[in-house]
Amino acid sequence: MLWLMRPIDPLSVALAAIAHPIRRELLRRLSFGPIHVSFLIRGFRISIQAVARHIQVLESAELIFCDRYRVFELRSGALKSVETWMERYRGYFGAKDRKLAGDHRTIVDVLSEHDV
Repeated sequence: MLWLMRPIDPLSVALAAIAHPIRRELLRRLSFGPIHVSFLIRGFRISIQAVARHIQVLESAELIFCDRYRVFELRSGALKSVETWMERYRGYFGAKDRKLAGDHRTIVDVLSEHDV
């Protein structure tokens, strides 16, 4: 159980948070700007409680925050650690298959391609 005592780096926390397609969809929705929780949770085929748990994961990972009016927003630079990590692998993409290398998409754009 020694691993429980080690601090978890921000990259690992962010990658774990975006590992689930519902959380990626929540981030995609928030990429357009702040949104009230009632609109944020619409359209999912799971319970409100389940969506709330996914929101809590994103909040715990400090990727999003909520004001006192229950309006959610992406944290500025929240996915910077993931983007920086991905940048190192830019050269591994072939000339024909440059999903990340040649364009100017953000990490949220890339992740939203894997819709719920």
